[in-house]
Amino acid sequence: MNRITRKTNRKVVLIFENSWDWHCDFELETAIAISKNNHAIIINSNYQIKIWKLFCNDYRNKLKLFKKICSKHKISFFFPMCFLPTKNISFLKKINQFFNITQTIFYLTLKGYLSEKNLLWIFSANSLQYAEHLSKLQVVYDCIDPVLENNRIQQQKQNKLLKLSRINFVNSPYLYREISKFNTKTFLVPCGCKTTYFNAKKIFNTPPADFPKIKNQQVLGISSTIDWRINLELILFIAQSNLNWHLVIIGPIHGNPDKKWASVLRTANIHYLGVKDKSKLANYYSFFDVCLIPYIFNKKPLKNNPMKFYEYMAMGKPVVSVPIEALECYQPHVKFANNKRDFVKCINIQLGNQKKKSISDRIMIAKTNNWENKIKEMFKQIDKHL
Repeated sequence: MNRITRKTNRKVVLIFENSWDWHCDFELETAIAISKNNHAIIINSNYQIKIWKLFCNDYRNKLKLFKKICSKHKISFFFPMCFLPTKNISFLKKINQFFNITQTIFYLTLKGYLSEKNLLWIFSANSLQYAEHLSKLQVVYDCIDPVLENNRIQQQKQNKLLKLSRINFVNSPYLYREISKFNTKTFLVPCGCKTTYFNAKKIFNTPPADFPKIKNQQVLGISSTIDWRINLELILFIAQSNLNWHLVIIGPIHGNPDKKWASVLRTANIHYLGVKDKSKLANYYSFFDVCLIPYIFNKKPLKNNPMKFYEYMAMGKPVVSVPIEALECYQPHVKFANNKRDFVKCINIQLGNQKKKSISDRIMIAKTNNWENKIKEMFKQIDKHL
């Protein structure tokens, strides 16, 4: 068996910024991959056990499901008790944070995790307080997304975190350039892909029950959170440019959508299917002809590295996207467009890009970037530099 790390008995404390069942599951997948060769414990700062909700069946069932996942992968977890029911009152929030940290320190001390040989794995600058209070652990900063340029408070938190971190991992060239200015022990490791879920070799004979009934027409797929990044004007333009194209959109709605979202829902050849369990997505993807990443156009290539791209690759699907620097090395499996008309042209090109060799190459891109390989590369650098 290939081991992710040669070091034994290493304990890794992972601070989850998001709820464990969040649709974008990079935190949980990181914990699962780490747990294969290390002792992993999850501290979920934003999913505290709320005493007043323990009487709610849905809340208890979610906790039971999470316990089942952790038990399966031999992951420990600790959810601090939340005493005060508040989100928006700042001084009460600070009291909760104090009790949160105090409980966490007590628990980790009891379990023997507070040792210099162990790691504190942080995904967000919002978890700075853990790095400050758990100083006995070696801080690993696993930076997923760039801090927004106009968010000065978040930027200040990240700068403080970078002073405390012993090693940093980023998933895009932009993040590498920015983070390595503060710490030379910064390494570029692309996004992970759950190839056990996404596998083009799996045969799906029938589409899901809620998939639109489409015959002899082409399906363009979009799997994304519907938020400020999504270019709804572009989506409408694509749908109107060819009525034989059907756009299928999957994903949660975050915040208040643009007014154009109502127009999207009214368009006959656009089908919004809502949120789907990640284990079911491959069935939907398998009936897409081309997958789209329709973010808002920018003067410069985007700075992120979308996980969905690697899921599309695992399913052997060609992609059309706005320019994203981190994906430039994967052309021609992804075609970039700088405006609406170019986007439509690229879709036409990718509809004809279905050769077996191309599909095999895409699957290999995803395999190379699966979660096991990602964590293996990270621990290779951790063993070398810590």
